[in-house]
Amino acid sequence: MRDIGKNIRYYREKKGYSQEQLAQLLFVTRQTVSNYETGRSRPDVETLVKLAGLLDIEVTDLIYGPRQISVSRRSLWLRLGAAIILFGIYLWLTPFARDYAARYYNKIPEWYRMLLLLPAMFFSPSFPRSFGCRMAVLTL
Repeated sequence: MRDIGKNIRYYREKKGYSQEQLAQLLFVTRQTVSNYETGRSRPDVETLVKLAGLLDIEVTDLIYGPRQISVSRRSLWLRLGAAIILFGIYLWLTPFARDYAARYYNKIPEWYRMLLLLPAMFFSPSFPRSFGCRMAVLTL
């Protein structure tokens, strides 16, 4: 709440107004706007409402500052979305991979067989055992 002046300046500059232009729109002097921004004086409620309207923001944004979405919350949503998409792909591909492996498992070379089954091994712990194959150990 003590940063109302900083918030006024931030949103004024973001909107592209000078102190003089904002003062004219508020019907106050430039020194009054400067005093608001430096913290020497505080705008009353009526002025805050006018400021919010002129700057196209809410009064709470002037009082508390810009809303910030937590990086961890955003990261959580991105990870959840990626997990849902990957799980959907897994559910869609698993029957095809199992059917293909059951039909053609002995007709293709070993290296290509492992290449085809590698995604299924990572996503389904029971898949390699159900077909009697061993887990591939990848070394880098």
